[in-house]
Amino acid sequence: MTRVTVSAPEAMDLFLDLAKLRLFAPFLAGPITVTDAARLTGVSASALNYWVKRALDWNLLERVGEDRPARYRAVATDFVMNPTAVMPFEDMLERRDRSSWARMLSGYAREYGRVSADWVFRVYLEGGALLHRDLVPAEAMTSPAPPPELPLNEWGVLRLSRAQARVLKERLEETLQAFFEEASDDQQDEKYLFHVAVVRDGGAAS
Repeated sequence: MTRVTVSAPEAMDLFLDLAKLRLFAPFLAGPITVTDAARLTGVSASALNYWVKRALDWNLLERVGEDRPARYRAVATDFVMNPTAVMPFEDMLERRDRSSWARMLSGYAREYGRVSADWVFRVYLEGGALLHRDLVPAEAMTSPAPPPELPLNEWGVLRLSRAQARVLKERLEETLQAFFEEASDDQQDEKYLFHVAVVRDGGAAS
């Protein structure tokens, strides 16, 4: 397997955004025209052509032969890049996950909008000690109806031993793996976006 180390800082735009990086995938498989690659990736040929030109400038792609329309392929089948050479590690993680977080937030907004057009924060103490800040439909403040079903969006802090944290992580991974294996083959079923994370708490950012 050929491996190439990418040194162009500008190439981070491609490597840190998974949506953009997927545009690069058809060229890893072998020589292909921009039109055919655009059809595979679901974007317009003009949009893909922009990134092809940039990838050529960064020496990530090369033209194959003199056919018209032109065919391009990746210069390697394996690429390595170190974005932290030009930016802090936290910035690299934020840029890597930016499009996924935007997609997640868009999904939340859409699902919440289906429940109500007007939302309020309810802030209160439970048992005189535990602070809550709940986002609820405005009409829930005056209606005894049960709370609506909402997408899962939970944040919390647990005090665990290292062993307990390891078990929690393993069980979450096992649950996800089980659902991957049972995933529906029905194209009419909806897709669900998920994010699962367990990390030692470093405290609130200053």
